[in-house]
Amino acid sequence: MRKTVIPKIFIIFINVFVLCMPLCFSFEVTPFSSVHDQSIVIQDDILDGAWFEIRDGVRIIHLNGSYYNMGYQLGYFLKEDYLKSRRAWLDFIEKKLGIFYDDLVYIWNTLKDMVPQEYKDEMQGRADAVNLSFEEVAVMDVLDPAIRCVGMACWGPATVDGRLYHLKSADWPLRSIRDPITGDYASNDQLLIVRTPENGFASVVIGLSIEVSAESGINEKGISIGYTAVYVNDTTIHGTPLGIRQRMVLDKAEDIEDALSIISSNRTTGATNIISDGKNRTAYVVEQSANYLYTGTWNGTIENNYPSWTIDHVIRRGNLFLDPVSAGLKEDVYKKSNIFRWFLSLFGLETEYNQYWNIKHFKIFSRAIEENYGNFDLNSTMNMLRSVYQGKTNLFYRFVQKLGGPYSQVWYQWVICPETGDISVSFANNATSAYNNPVHYFNLYKLINAEPP
Repeated sequence: MRKTVIPKIFIIFINVFVLCMPLCFSFEVTPFSSVHDQSIVIQDDILDGAWFEIRDGVRIIHLNGSYYNMGYQLGYFLKEDYLKSRRAWLDFIEKKLGIFYDDLVYIWNTLKDMVPQEYKDEMQGRADAVNLSFEEVAVMDVLDPAIRCVGMACWGPATVDGRLYHLKSADWPLRSIRDPITGDYASNDQLLIVRTPENGFASVVIGLSIEVSAESGINEKGISIGYTAVYVNDTTIHGTPLGIRQRMVLDKAEDIEDALSIISSNRTTGATNIISDGKNRTAYVVEQSANYLYTGTWNGTIENNYPSWTIDHVIRRGNLFLDPVSAGLKEDVYKKSNIFRWFLSLFGLETEYNQYWNIKHFKIFSRAIEENYGNFDLNSTMNMLRSVYQGKTNLFYRFVQKLGGPYSQVWYQWVICPETGDISVSFANNATSAYNNPVHYFNLYKLINAEPP
């Protein structure tokens, strides 16, 4: 057992700029799912009422019943996709990060008692459906990828109608994570997961078939959640993985207080969560690591800390903490980070003041928010987000994006109005980032109340 790597492998954090550079492959790329613009429905005790569909190119799976049944349903309908995605991630983790399967098992055995039984039941159902062992499925939920992202919630005077709008962009290399057998991009495994558990709230998750965890999403009580990763040394494997806690929020949280309590418990790694309550038109940010916790809203005590500034009724975060000292980072970690030091970090010559792109991206995003202030709704919020990533709001950033810079590859982008359940979302396709692909529109309540065809 490589015990020396264990303190470092709970959070996947690598030099994303290097990973964003094109890699050489000789694969023929085939579609990730063999089902196109059709629905599959099989009536059985376990599969009753579950189905898979592709609607306008968006993959949607509908799950219901016990947690075991929901796990089995997803594994049944998406078995081949699940196995391809699993191979892709395990290959990437081993070859690019030096994290081996035995390491994942070690982590799982350490934290498994912190994972609620219903999610273990769901893992078992999935394992039975795809003909793998429980352990082989469970290990896929122990690592929280350190994706470069931004998130925002705005409401009141910031929006056209006073309603709350919540956005997230999931920025992570597209070209580096591919099935070693077929060459399929792991990002093509993205889908909408519509869940109606028999003991929990219905929800829609924007995620992957390999996860019991939740990447991000919204539940029927109007609670939406997303996260961004922050690299810190203050991590532990003695807790509940962030993705599982996000799943718990969607399954169990009836209001913002429930959500904050769940996400703040048994912390493991560096992350910021933006959690919105559409019914009460409020949102909070949670900065967290193993031993650090901050919870506040748009006028909280740290919102004016560099490189941030307060924007009325707007919360936003990138890959940074506004209270870095409490999380064990240097007080001047952001002020002393510049592009020269960032270049040095590519060669291992700078390990502390390497936050230049995180700061630059956050500022560009924040200025775009100010320029559109008061005009946000579902469409304009998505348009603003796409304009930032397409480099339309900053010429220097456009140049960097064209070169394949740190935030140039994006798996998905979404905007949610948790009050109405309206969702706009775009996904990457092969090597084409989400912000260059069409936007699709759904509604939470229509999805959870849909009937099998």
